[in-house]
Amino acid sequence: MRVRTKAEAWEEVKKMIPEGIEPQTEATRRTGKPMYRSVDRNGALVVDLGNRLEVSRMVRIDKDVDLSASETTTIWIQEEQDKENARKMARYLGKKLLPRRSA
Repeated sequence: MRVRTKAEAWEEVKKMIPEGIEPQTEATRRTGKPMYRSVDRNGALVVDLGNRLEVSRMVRIDKDVDLSASETTTIWIQEEQDKENARKMARYLGKKLLPRRSA
């Protein structure tokens, strides 16, 4: 899934996890990436990776049988991807265009 802004990405998260999410400070500290878990503890997890949000949640496979599976949705944020591409291009051009300093 692709969206234009981080705000739009979080709106999509709200649609997927309507019960809401809460920060997971210990997991965030360990991983260095902001992590959130659904407030009803149904297993949904959101990880903010900067240019995308990864949403993992349990989904029911069969209504007649108690059978569920984990599903992960990646929400790509075009605005953040554009910024990252601009940074990469600036680094590349800087290496190609700037003269090397001699010692």
